Amino acid sequence: KEYFAALREYCRTLPYLTLYDIYSPMKLDEVYVPLLVRQRTLEHGPGLENEEEQRSPVGTSDTLPIAKVFQRAAQPHLLILGEPGAGKSTLLRRLAECAWDNSQAIGLEKPHLPMLVPLRMLALADGTLEERLAKALKNELPLIEAPPTGFFRAWAQQMDAPWLLLLDGLDEVPVDKRTGLMQWLDGILSFIGNGRVIITARTSVYEPEAWKHKPFSIYDIQ
Repeated sequence: KEYFAALREYCRTLPYLTLYDIYSPMKLDEVYVPLLVRQRTLEHGPGLENEEEQRSPVGTSDTLPIAKVFQRAAQPHLLILGEPGAGKSTLLRRLAECAWDNSQAIGLEKPHLPMLVPLRMLALADGTLEERLAKALKNELPLIEAPPTGFFRAWAQQMDAPWLLLLDGLDEVPVDKRTGLMQWLDGILSFIGNGRVIITARTSVYEPEAWKHKPFSIYDIQ
């Protein structure tokens, strides 16, 4: 209950600097605008000799709301690309806000346990998946106390729900730590069962070859 209370409070606030002396602070649901995304197709090149090897788009020119993406994505995990200010961090807060309380609104068939952490914090932490996530949560959410040891498996079993890991800002990870972090993430994907991972990044750091064989569907914010 404490975790959900802290997460809801965190998601209600805007991830932007505001001039509090001029404008009253606003909540996310007061200003959120649903975003549209379009699936990115890998172009022909080395190792992509035929169309079957390409990641096909949902439609040649389809733009989709995020709710449709969850239902139609070919891969279980998502990479969301966007320019600075496109709304990537805001989108993740919206997903975290709805994943348990209103999962159908974002296209999930069942409630998920949401966890939203900046990737730069995961890159700086060490230890197991649970230890890294716990360290990141302590620094990000207004928690009364740290999550207990074993929470990652215990909460999913107790609530009979998979995790939705929302990992924000791959571009904010120091360049010298980015490759190691992605290798670590590749290794832990098999341990999250039927959970899902969503990563956001600026378009400028996207390298098609690095994502070619990963279980991620790739979308651009329109």
